[in-house]
Amino acid sequence: MTDDARAIVRGTRTATWIMLPAAALLARVSPAAARALAGFAIGTIGIAHGASDDRILARLLPRFPGGLAAISAAYGAATIGVAAAAWRAPATASRALSLLSWYHFGSGDASFARTASARARSLLDGALRGAIPLCGPDTGRRTVMCTLAAAAVLERIARGDVAGAADLLVPAGVLAAVPAPLGFAAYFGLWHAPRHLAIVTARAEQGGSFGRRSMQFAAESAGNTALAAAFAGLAFALARPAERRRVLVALTLGVTVPHQAAVWYAERRARSSDDRTRGGASESADR
Repeated sequence: MTDDARAIVRGTRTATWIMLPAAALLARVSPAAARALAGFAIGTIGIAHGASDDRILARLLPRFPGGLAAISAAYGAATIGVAAAAWRAPATASRALSLLSWYHFGSGDASFARTASARARSLLDGALRGAIPLCGPDTGRRTVMCTLAAAAVLERIARGDVAGAADLLVPAGVLAAVPAPLGFAAYFGLWHAPRHLAIVTARAEQGGSFGRRSMQFAAESAGNTALAAAFAGLAFALARPAERRRVLVALTLGVTVPHQAAVWYAERRARSSDDRTRGGASESADR
């Protein structure tokens, strides 16, 4: 990853350190305004952050039969299939969504941290990062999460890793202080999604400034974002009030499964590319 791309990631890291606590303060002053902010973030950045997965996969798989059209169709079919299965088995879907979200949030934030600071982290680091946004209103889980996060923060400070400490302290503190579901909504829209978008824009084929890369992403994701928002809105409008949670779980699992698969593959390819780059640099140095 180039220095310009890494600067995008580091700038986003600082922005999320500011945005999430700002939302928490806003929630204390005006809960309605905080809900509006979180809703806006989810409706824009949140939905958009996975909307270019098909194009990313098409670039990574240039020889895939049928190209972008086939990948988009397969991605859409997977989304519909998973959502339909989740609708038929809501209890299983709810448990699956919790486990997948834990992995998705944890691995995503750990990957972002590695990109920003190039410091290796353990599997436990990702597990802790993923647990933070899922503690919700459960007081017992919050206590355990805050205790583990506090221990990890102190360990990072002792090692001089202030950025690593902030990466745990900020979301853990905000989610412990802000009631669910507002706390989770703020985390998703103002922490998880922007960090994912930073990785996507930093790895974009088109170089240049953050603004130029962001415009490329916006152009690529606009259609899928609008389609997903319209479909979700229609599903909620047609569902009976008692069924809306079931609809939410089914739709969320439906989009998360293929999204996580795309993220996993893109991350795997990026790591392979980085390893080859480091290997080439090492060979050049040896010569």
